[in-house]
Amino acid sequence: MILTSFAIFPIELVWFPGLTLKTAMAPLGLVMLLINFARQRRSVLDSGFLWVGIWAAAVSFISFVSITYNDTNDNSFTGYFISMLVWVCAAYVAVSAIKAVHGTVSVNLVANYLIAMCVAQCVLAFVISQVPSIENLVNSIFLTGSKEMTKGRLYGIGAGLDIAGLRFMAVLSIIIYMVTHLSEKEEKKYSLLYIAAFLLSL
Repeated sequence: MILTSFAIFPIELVWFPGLTLKTAMAPLGLVMLLINFARQRRSVLDSGFLWVGIWAAAVSFISFVSITYNDTNDNSFTGYFISMLVWVCAAYVAVSAIKAVHGTVSVNLVANYLIAMCVAQCVLAFVISQVPSIENLVNSIFLTGSKEMTKGRLYGIGAGLDIAGLRFMAVLSIIIYMVTHLSEKEEKKYSLLYIAAFLLSL
């Protein structure tokens, strides 16, 4: 779950400002991915990974054409291909860890890790806001944003303000999907847990 959090949120250590743990995980993920392709004797060219890369490169190219044509300096999406590579490779490390622990990996299993991670971030954010010693400890290890951005606001580790908004929205949507697709047997066991997770993540 910690690796999942590293892959999803832009967590920075105070000793390495500007370098997120996601970015640090990405080279390891790339090596693992290439090793996995070699073991399976599959080419990157034959995988869905190639098409994801092509679409990301297309976004970068279109963005470059747009800012050149419109003579603007907003180059946020020109490096989208690199961002995609970092996201995918960091996520590969987290998913590989999940597979190593459970012996298998599935969309539902990854979804449950994402849900648990968001709940943990919410609980941690509440604890940080209530316990000054924990707040000082977290702030001494992780960059949590400027005082203006965190004053009077809840924040977790790498999860604060608009950074967490889109990620939590995606996870809330995942929870709704999971609840509405439970079997009758699963519904009795897990529906209350999912509903509690939804309410805690709001």
